[in-house]
Order: sequence, then structure tokens, then C-alpha cells
Amino acid sequence: ALALATGLALLARSRADLNLAELKYSNVCGDGPDVYEARAIRYGDALQSRGDSIDLSIEAAENYQPGDSERNANFGEGQQLARISMKSNSRADLEFKFTKKGTNESRTISDVAFTFFLPGNGLTVSLFEFDHYCLAESTALVYQISSHPR
Repeated sequence: ALALATGLALLARSRADLNLAELKYSNVCGDGPDVYEARAIRYGDALQSRGDSIDLSIEAAENYQPGDSERNANFGEGQQLARISMKSNSRADLEFKFTKKGTNESRTISDVAFTFFLPGNGLTVSLFEFDHYCLAESTALVYQISSHPR
């Protein structure tokens, strides 16, 4: 789970290349733009694992307050960055899930690394259920370690 204050963009990598180019739908908490789809952002064929195609879904708890939900999509070179737009000074609990392609059947993927880009100042990130983390020496992120990773 991931708790955020305001917006983020992320870049993800695993031992198998993670591919965010195929945006299946974007409907975090039912705020659209794909309002008739499940309440998540879903990237299809995000990676291959043990012969299966794996999708990545990002879901938010009800505390999510959208900034501009039209911006909740992939972007950047090769569409390899995911963006979640959030209202300023808000908080959202996000859960990243890997599932077998086209299903909700969970898959565990080892050795996945996410990089978070947080625009502006005074933003916070809280991570749970992770093995390790690192910060650039030049980070402007104010952080506090309140518990150890698993």
C-alpha cells in the first residue's frame, strides 16, 4: 500500500521489463475518465512471469480526491510513466496489484522497483509492505522512518 499527499508519477522496473504502454482503463475511485470500468488504473501486459502475461492495477481507497482525473494515465517516452493526479493537500492510499492478464487472479512478482516523482514541496510518501528503499543523497523529500520494512 502507498499513502500519498498530492500527486505522483512513477517509473517501475522488475527483473522482467515492466511495460506501462498499454493503458486498459483509468477510473480511480470511479472518477473516470473511463467511468464504466473497474475503479482502478489498469495496465495490460505489463510483464511476463512464469509464462503468464501480467497486468498491473493501481487502486485507491475512498480517501482519494482527484486533481484532474483526465491526467490519470501513462505518459513520457514510450508511455512508460504512470501518473495519478491528486487534489493538493490531500491524501490517498494506493495499492499496486499484479494479476494474471484480464483477470483479478493475484500474482506475486519479486524484485520490482518503483521510482516516485513528486512535484512541488511539502509532499509525503508512506510505503508499506516493502523489502527495502533508497533515497538520492540530494533528495528534497522530508522523510521519517517509523517502522522497518518486512
